[in-house]
Amino acid sequence: MKIITSENFQQEQTTSEVDRNEAIDRVVLDVIRNVRNNQDQALYNYGKQFDHVELDQLIVSEEEMNAAYNQVSDSFIEAIRIAKQNITTFHEAQIEKSWFFHKDDGVMLGQK
Repeated sequence: MKIITSENFQQEQTTSEVDRNEAIDRVVLDVIRNVRNNQDQALYNYGKQFDHVELDQLIVSEEEMNAAYNQVSDSFIEAIRIAKQNITTFHEAQIEKSWFFHKDDGVMLGQK
């Protein structure tokens, strides 16, 4: 019989979460590396692997866009627009901003 203390449980939970995050990071980096190296061909392969479709192009025509718009409600389109704006605003705020200033004694401080 294994006795589980609060300390052991928390340590196991933390370790498991760290391991999961590291595994996810590895997968994401592999996908990025694959797309950088193989460009569009990687996207075609992922479409086949995950969506079970064989694409012959990555560009969506105006006709296809119009057909897609006609299949969903106006409230859905608005929700997507709001989500896009929220995502854009969030990630723009994450961009590191450089700043520098000079102290009276001539020392320059900043962040690049």
